[in-house]
Amino acid sequence: MKKLLTAIQIAQSKGLKILTAQEKSKDQWVPLGRVLGPHGIRGALRAHLDNPESNCIDPGAKLGLLLATGELAMVTVASRKPGNRISLEGIVDRDEAEAFKGAQLFVKRADMPKTLDNEVYLIDLLDAVAFDTAGNVLGQVVGFTDNRAQHLVEIETKDGTKVLLPFVAPILQEIDESKRRVVFDPPSGFFD
Repeated sequence: MKKLLTAIQIAQSKGLKILTAQEKSKDQWVPLGRVLGPHGIRGALRAHLDNPESNCIDPGAKLGLLLATGELAMVTVASRKPGNRISLEGIVDRDEAEAFKGAQLFVKRADMPKTLDNEVYLIDLLDAVAFDTAGNVLGQVVGFTDNRAQHLVEIETKDGTKVLLPFVAPILQEIDESKRRVVFDPPSGFFD
Protein backbone atom coordinates (compact mmCIF):
# COMPACT_ATOMS: atom_id res chain seq x y z
CA MET A 1 0.00 0.00 0.00
CA LYS A 2 1.35 3.40 -1.00
CA LYS A 3 1.96 5.80 1.89
CA LEU A 4 0.19 9.12 1.39
CA LEU A 5 2.35 12.10 2.18
CA THR A 6 1.19 15.39 3.64
CA ALA A 7 1.38 18.58 1.61
CA ILE A 8 4.36 19.83 3.64
CA GLN A 9 6.22 16.52 3.11
CA ILE A 10 5.58 16.69 -0.63
CA ALA A 11 6.60 20.36 -0.79
CA GLN A 12 9.84 19.60 1.06
CA SER A 13 10.58 16.52 -1.06
CA LYS A 14 10.10 18.57 -4.25
CA GLY A 15 12.48 21.27 -3.01
CA LEU A 16 9.75 23.90 -2.86
CA LYS A 17 10.73 26.90 -0.81
CA ILE A 18 8.82 27.08 2.48
CA LEU A 19 8.64 30.62 3.81
CA THR A 20 9.29 31.37 7.45
CA ALA A 21 6.92 33.61 9.41
CA GLN A 22 9.41 36.49 8.98
CA GLU A 23 9.63 35.95 5.22
CA LYS A 24 5.82 35.75 4.94
CA SER A 25 5.36 39.02 6.78
CA LYS A 26 7.84 41.05 4.69
CA ASP A 27 5.88 40.48 1.47
CA GLN A 28 2.29 41.58 1.08
CA TRP A 29 0.38 38.45 0.07
CA VAL A 30 -3.02 38.77 -1.60
CA PRO A 31 -5.49 35.86 -1.56
CA LEU A 32 -6.49 34.53 -5.00
CA GLY A 33 -8.65 31.54 -4.09
CA ARG A 34 -8.17 27.94 -3.01
CA VAL A 35 -7.33 24.49 -4.31
CA LEU A 36 -10.50 22.40 -4.69
CA GLY A 37 -8.71 19.13 -5.36
CA PRO A 38 -6.88 17.09 -7.99
CA HIS A 39 -7.80 16.88 -11.65
CA GLY A 40 -6.77 13.79 -13.57
CA ILE A 41 -3.82 11.52 -12.82
CA ARG A 42 -0.87 13.79 -13.70
CA GLY A 43 -0.94 16.13 -10.71
CA ALA A 44 -3.16 18.90 -12.03
CA LEU A 45 -5.29 20.87 -9.57
CA ARG A 46 -8.77 22.35 -9.75
CA ALA A 47 -8.77 25.87 -8.34
CA HIS A 48 -11.54 28.20 -7.24
CA LEU A 49 -10.47 31.78 -7.92
CA ASP A 50 -12.05 34.81 -6.31
CA ASN A 51 -11.68 36.40 -9.77
CA PRO A 52 -12.01 33.63 -12.39
CA GLU A 53 -10.53 35.89 -15.10
CA SER A 54 -7.36 36.56 -13.10
CA ASN A 55 -4.13 36.23 -15.04
CA CYS A 56 -2.20 35.78 -11.77
CA ILE A 57 -2.21 31.98 -12.30
CA ASP A 58 -0.97 31.98 -15.88
CA PRO A 59 2.06 29.78 -16.71
CA GLY A 60 5.21 31.02 -15.02
CA ALA A 61 3.36 32.76 -12.20
CA LYS A 62 4.89 32.44 -8.74
CA LEU A 63 2.26 31.65 -6.11
CA GLY A 64 2.14 30.89 -2.43
CA LEU A 65 0.17 27.85 -1.26
CA LEU A 66 -0.91 28.29 2.35
CA LEU A 67 -0.92 24.78 3.74
CA ALA A 68 -3.04 23.47 6.62
CA THR A 69 0.12 23.54 8.78
CA GLY A 70 0.38 27.32 8.34
CA GLU A 71 3.45 27.18 6.11
CA LEU A 72 3.48 29.04 2.82
CA ALA A 73 5.02 26.94 0.03
CA MET A 74 6.29 28.80 -3.02
CA VAL A 75 5.18 27.20 -6.31
CA THR A 76 5.38 27.99 -10.01
CA VAL A 77 2.46 27.47 -12.37
CA ALA A 78 3.47 25.15 -15.22
CA SER A 79 0.22 25.31 -17.17
CA ARG A 80 -3.35 26.53 -16.99
CA LYS A 81 -6.34 24.94 -18.68
CA PRO A 82 -9.95 26.18 -19.01
CA GLY A 83 -11.97 25.90 -15.84
CA ASN A 84 -9.03 27.07 -13.72
CA ARG A 85 -7.23 23.76 -13.84
CA ILE A 86 -3.56 24.34 -13.14
CA SER A 87 -0.42 22.25 -13.08
CA LEU A 88 2.41 23.19 -10.76
CA GLU A 89 6.06 22.50 -11.45
CA GLY A 90 7.13 19.35 -9.59
CA ILE A 91 3.65 18.03 -8.74
CA VAL A 92 3.34 15.03 -11.04
CA ASP A 93 0.64 12.65 -9.80
CA ARG A 94 -2.85 12.61 -8.36
CA ASP A 95 -1.74 11.60 -4.84
CA GLU A 96 0.59 14.58 -4.64
CA ALA A 97 -2.14 16.89 -5.94
CA GLU A 98 -4.66 15.47 -3.45
CA ALA A 99 -2.41 16.52 -0.57
CA PHE A 100 -2.87 20.18 -1.56
CA LYS A 101 -6.68 20.06 -1.47
CA GLY A 102 -7.97 23.00 0.58
CA ALA A 103 -4.72 24.99 0.40
CA GLN A 104 -5.24 28.70 -0.12
CA LEU A 105 -3.66 30.38 -3.17
CA PHE A 106 -1.82 33.67 -2.72
CA VAL A 107 0.17 36.01 -4.95
CA LYS A 108 2.66 38.69 -3.97
CA ARG A 109 1.15 42.14 -4.27
CA ALA A 110 4.15 43.24 -6.35
CA ASP A 111 3.35 40.50 -8.90
CA MET A 112 -0.21 41.69 -9.51
CA PRO A 113 -0.94 43.67 -12.68
CA LYS A 114 -1.18 47.44 -12.31
CA THR A 115 -4.71 48.80 -12.33
CA LEU A 116 -5.99 51.32 -14.82
CA ASP A 117 -7.13 54.76 -13.65
CA ASN A 118 -10.76 53.65 -13.36
CA GLU A 119 -9.97 50.31 -11.67
CA VAL A 120 -9.38 49.24 -8.09
CA TYR A 121 -8.55 45.96 -6.41
CA LEU A 122 -11.32 45.04 -4.00
CA ILE A 123 -8.76 44.11 -1.36
CA ASP A 124 -7.69 47.78 -1.32
CA LEU A 125 -11.16 48.77 -0.14
CA LEU A 126 -11.13 46.59 2.98
CA ASP A 127 -11.53 48.75 6.12
CA ALA A 128 -12.72 51.73 4.07
CA VAL A 129 -15.62 53.70 5.52
CA ALA A 130 -18.92 53.29 3.69
CA PHE A 131 -21.18 56.35 3.35
CA ASP A 132 -24.59 56.96 1.84
CA THR A 133 -25.14 59.78 -0.66
CA ALA A 134 -26.26 62.12 2.16
CA GLY A 135 -22.87 61.70 3.89
CA ASN A 136 -24.11 59.42 6.68
CA VAL A 137 -21.75 56.65 7.77
CA LEU A 138 -23.17 53.23 6.88
CA GLY A 139 -20.30 51.27 8.40
CA GLN A 140 -16.98 49.75 7.43
CA VAL A 141 -16.15 47.56 4.43
CA VAL A 142 -15.14 44.19 5.90
CA GLY A 143 -15.32 41.85 2.93
CA PHE A 144 -16.48 40.92 -0.53
CA THR A 145 -18.22 37.94 -2.02
CA ASP A 146 -20.27 37.20 -5.10
CA ASN A 147 -23.50 35.45 -5.94
CA ARG A 148 -22.36 34.55 -9.47
CA ALA A 149 -24.41 37.42 -10.85
CA GLN A 150 -22.52 40.29 -9.22
CA HIS A 151 -20.00 41.22 -6.56
CA LEU A 152 -21.35 41.93 -3.10
CA VAL A 153 -19.71 44.18 -0.53
CA GLU A 154 -20.01 43.27 3.15
CA ILE A 155 -20.46 46.32 5.38
CA GLU A 156 -20.34 46.08 9.16
CA THR A 157 -22.54 48.69 10.82
CA LYS A 158 -21.84 50.45 14.15
CA ASP A 159 -23.92 47.87 16.01
CA GLY A 160 -21.99 44.95 14.48
CA THR A 161 -24.64 43.93 11.96
CA LYS A 162 -23.21 42.79 8.64
CA VAL A 163 -25.04 43.84 5.49
CA LEU A 164 -24.40 42.49 1.98
CA LEU A 165 -24.92 45.12 -0.66
CA PRO A 166 -24.62 44.69 -4.45
CA PHE A 167 -21.32 46.26 -5.53
CA VAL A 168 -22.71 47.57 -8.82
CA ALA A 169 -23.81 50.86 -10.36
CA PRO A 170 -26.14 52.63 -9.61
CA ILE A 171 -25.80 51.46 -5.97
CA LEU A 172 -22.04 52.09 -5.99
CA GLN A 173 -21.66 55.85 -6.45
CA GLU A 174 -18.03 56.72 -5.72
CA ILE A 175 -14.72 55.23 -4.59
CA ASP A 176 -12.06 57.48 -3.08
CA GLU A 177 -9.06 55.25 -2.39
CA SER A 178 -6.91 58.06 -0.99
CA LYS A 179 -9.55 59.00 1.62
CA ARG A 180 -10.49 55.34 2.24
CA ARG A 181 -14.18 55.98 1.57
CA VAL A 182 -16.85 54.40 -0.60
CA VAL A 183 -20.22 56.05 -1.30
CA PHE A 184 -23.35 53.99 -1.91
CA ASP A 185 -26.97 54.73 -2.76
CA PRO A 186 -28.50 51.63 -1.14
CA PRO A 187 -32.07 50.56 -1.80
CA SER A 188 -34.41 51.47 1.04
CA GLY A 189 -34.48 48.93 3.84
CA PHE A 190 -30.90 47.72 3.57
CA PHE A 191 -29.71 49.70 6.60
CA ASP A 192 -32.94 50.11 8.58
